[in-house]
Amino acid sequence: MFLIGLLLLLVVPTFAQQKTAYQKKVEAIENKYLQQVGIPLSEINRLRKDKDFGEAMLRGMFNQKLATYSKKHGSIQAYALITKIADEMKAAEKLKTPAELKKEKEEKQRQIIQQQKREEQEKLAKTKREQELQEKRLKEEQERETKRLEEEEARIRKEQESLRNTSDIAKIKARIKDNFLKWAQKGEFETTNEFKERLQNNGKEKIQEISSDIVVSILRELRFYINLGKYNADEEIYPITIGRSIPIYSYKTEEELHRILTANDDYRGYNDYTEDTISVESNLKIGKEEAIQLKEEIEDYTSYYNDQMSAKYIYYDTSKIFFSNDIKRWILKDAYLLPIDIKNVAKIGGENTPKFIIKSEYDLDIKEEYPLLSELQFSTSELELSEYFPEEYTFTLDNEKIKKGLREEYF
Repeated sequence: MFLIGLLLLLVVPTFAQQKTAYQKKVEAIENKYLQQVGIPLSEINRLRKDKDFGEAMLRGMFNQKLATYSKKHGSIQAYALITKIADEMKAAEKLKTPAELKKEKEEKQRQIIQQQKREEQEKLAKTKREQELQEKRLKEEQERETKRLEEEEARIRKEQESLRNTSDIAKIKARIKDNFLKWAQKGEFETTNEFKERLQNNGKEKIQEISSDIVVSILRELRFYINLGKYNADEEIYPITIGRSIPIYSYKTEEELHRILTANDDYRGYNDYTEDTISVESNLKIGKEEAIQLKEEIEDYTSYYNDQMSAKYIYYDTSKIFFSNDIKRWILKDAYLLPIDIKNVAKIGGENTPKFIIKSEYDLDIKEEYPLLSELQFSTSELELSEYFPEEYTFTLDNEKIKKGLREEYF
């Protein structure tokens, strides 16, 4: 009901012990209308004596009784009652003394000052809350960013660890060990003496053979891309980049890692991985005519296998880009294999009597120094095979055997 919003603060506090004419008149008006809405005079007088809560209780009772009065007599009559109270209170103000007017003015000023202080305090409190909220948001944002950076650093560390643990060299070593252990098992029809004699007499030769075969198989698995920069015709320099994609495996156990390292199939058969790239750059010193020919050859293919002899990748009367079968022309960058020379090979002759020739060969001038594959050393202790050898055996790869494994005779 709209009358509830019009209710007066009916009981006016006194400013002194001795009531003035104005205060007496106001009290008389209050008593009249408090009784008119149904509050007994005895209750009114009782509550007036309660200096702590009586005033508030009278106001509350008046508001409650006025609401009941409005329901009984109608809102118009209730509004008329409120109007009468307001008019009589307004008329009673003529009885105010100069002292009362002054005190009332001072009270209003005091209330204004208090209100301003409250508003200022509320403003300061609001500013403080907003500042605290902003600081909280900033802290949460910093914590989120810190967490994101920590997670990113952890991801990078995990990827770097995976790249180290599943590198080409790690695969070579794991496969050497795995294959040697298979060879070193005692055969069903082999006597103990024969078994021991085989290990003692053939162990070194066999581990060399296994190592070469594994390197051949891994080199045949590798796939590369070649990017050419812009040829400098004045200086006859052709910027060239040779690179490859390398897998970043996600594994949880040593068993999973072992399967990754020793699997003979392409890593793309393993689902849980992402990819990174690794490459080397060089400024190839090459004449203009050769540069044009090289560009034409490279632009015909987007990637190249090192499997020089596979009929799948060599075409009749067609040139093809290959990499060296000499492990002195392969480097190790972060334990991954990359070639440092390019061969432009052509197949000529008939189908039954094919002949392969090297049309051109380019050595990449790599500015940085990287270890060569031919310099890579293996030891039986590092391969965890010491129990099969009476003393530590250190060896390098057999370049000639690897060349033969990569069909050197066609070049």
